Amino acid sequence: MTLPLEYIPGRDKMSRMVLKHQDVVDIIKKELLDAPNGTYTLADSDWNNSRCDVLYMSNLPLSFPPVLIEVQNTINDLFLHRLVSYSLNVVKTYHALPVVLVLGTKKNSPVSLILDFNKESEKKPSLLTIPSLIRAKKMLNHIQRNHHDSNYYTNPLNPLLGLSLFLLEQQTSLYRHTYSEDPTIILLYQIAFAQLYPQETYQQKFQSAVETICSTNKHLFGSIHYNDEVKAKIVDDSASSQSSDELDFPEPLPIGPQSKRTHTMVNEDIEFVESFKK
Repeated sequence: MTLPLEYIPGRDKMSRMVLKHQDVVDIIKKELLDAPNGTYTLADSDWNNSRCDVLYMSNLPLSFPPVLIEVQNTINDLFLHRLVSYSLNVVKTYHALPVVLVLGTKKNSPVSLILDFNKESEKKPSLLTIPSLIRAKKMLNHIQRNHHDSNYYTNPLNPLLGLSLFLLEQQTSLYRHTYSEDPTIILLYQIAFAQLYPQETYQQKFQSAVETICSTNKHLFGSIHYNDEVKAKIVDDSASSQSSDELDFPEPLPIGPQSKRTHTMVNEDIEFVESFKK
């Protein structure tokens, strides 16, 4: 079962759908702020014809700040300027400085832009922070590193890193993902399918997929059984044809009566030869 191309992880539609799910809200608030479950809920993120991808608001605003999240292909100066305006809108609306989380799915442009960020902590080496001045309480950029670097890609994955990789790889199905056995990646694909398809439709599609697999396997096993029977018959026929060491020859044909020359014919022949010699 695969996701439609317009709902690939990392693109706007699927990114917003997943980030608005309460399980994902709880992952982000725990990794960023260590807040209790149920502390954050969704908030309106539209301001005067502009909007951020997702905004979380705390039920305890004095203890926990708003969380503004953006999924962005290319992180450049233009995007950072737009991010400042989003943060200022949060300040004007909710009177609180937000924590800003950027989930980059492609690249930084220019590459040197990464030098403006600092490591958040040794425990979260893939999470970088940039001085935010008055525009946000904290601005974080989740970066991607080499998939073979075990210092970052532990087993199981850090949940926030798992979310970032879910968006980064943009795979239409779980089994295509590099970390298809990771609990966070599995959870995110379950959320994606559940959000995209009603429960009944999802179960029907799953049942249909299972029936198709079973039918195909049954056909393959039937073909194997038939091929075995044909092979056995050919072997038996070959063995019976070679059971005799000698070939069977046909019955000998009867020999008819031999013709006999008369005594007169033999004498005449001798006389002819003698006369020819002379």
